Amino acid sequence: MFSNSSLYVPVLVGLLSVLCYQLVQFIMYMDLNKRVYNHVPGECNNIASMDNGAVDMQLLSQSSGVLLVSAGLRLYNTSYSNKTGAIYAYNITSRTSWEVTLDSKTLSKKNFNPHGISVWENRQGKITIFVVNHRNKKADTVEIFKYQETEREKKLVHLKTVKSPLLTNLRDVAAVGPEKFYATSYHYFNNPTMQSVEVMLGLRLGSVLYFDGSNTTYAQRWIGSPTGIALDKSKKYIYVASFTEGKIYVFTLEKDGNLTMKGEIELKTSPYNIVVDDLTSDLYVGCQPVKMRFFRHEASPKEYYAPSQIIKVHGRPTTMKWTFSEVFANDGATISGATVGVRYKNMLLIGSAFNSMLACNLDAPNLL
Repeated sequence: MFSNSSLYVPVLVGLLSVLCYQLVQFIMYMDLNKRVYNHVPGECNNIASMDNGAVDMQLLSQSSGVLLVSAGLRLYNTSYSNKTGAIYAYNITSRTSWEVTLDSKTLSKKNFNPHGISVWENRQGKITIFVVNHRNKKADTVEIFKYQETEREKKLVHLKTVKSPLLTNLRDVAAVGPEKFYATSYHYFNNPTMQSVEVMLGLRLGSVLYFDGSNTTYAQRWIGSPTGIALDKSKKYIYVASFTEGKIYVFTLEKDGNLTMKGEIELKTSPYNIVVDDLTSDLYVGCQPVKMRFFRHEASPKEYYAPSQIIKVHGRPTTMKWTFSEVFANDGATISGATVGVRYKNMLLIGSAFNSMLACNLDAPNLL
């Protein structure tokens, strides 16, 4: 006869094995096994005039060399919620910056809290700007502006506010027409506690939304915490960054607005924003190499710093063959939690939600 204690031993061993396995998986998922080594492409300097954060950036055009910057992000579920949101313009050549005036009857400093940004230029050269706006704790919108430039000032003339019950927990937007866009919804839940559970467990509950000029619908669902979204240079493909899955999804853009899965780009790091180089079609991706440290930094930016990484992805969606190079990496002492990187000629501009923008020289641009 076997004693009860002899039966408990294999059960306990089995339970401990499962617990150890889950613990190791959690450590790997949170990147606690990783160490970041500093790497720069050349001399890097903080841009003192851009010290209000730069969570997303887009070139207005290659010819102008002017960068539109989404600054002053206020995250309502963190300790860092007293900033003032604004869109800034930064001239990369002259290294000058200015706040772009908002010409709107409904938007003000109180209800303008920009996050992702997208630029659309038609064949006649008319520029339309799309901005994710966290209006308040309960409502996200996408604001559509006309970019207007005169000798005296540069301003954003407010054209439209897009609202929908589906537009919640937005992170980024990708314009595909003068009034059409895709947007990423990072969380399924609105409750902060459930949002934390969602990202800590890596649940695939995020989505991509499509606005056709009249209605908002789901274009794709069940993506792990989608953050950045970008339109390919050919305007035939859409890139969607999955923060918790450590990959970029590639979708074919259908005429009716639907997205068909083309493939995946495995990064082995957590991507935030994607910028498509207008000249080369390469992707410059702001990444978080250590998720746990980024989550702590995002919750308390003044108390914790997080490593930063910019990855260049070279390839074409038609072949789905990609090569990767790490353009920039930092342990967080110089810039914490980098979210976006933009290349312009021999310069790399790096932004984060809470730090000053960083400008780096590319000493060997042909090798990148």
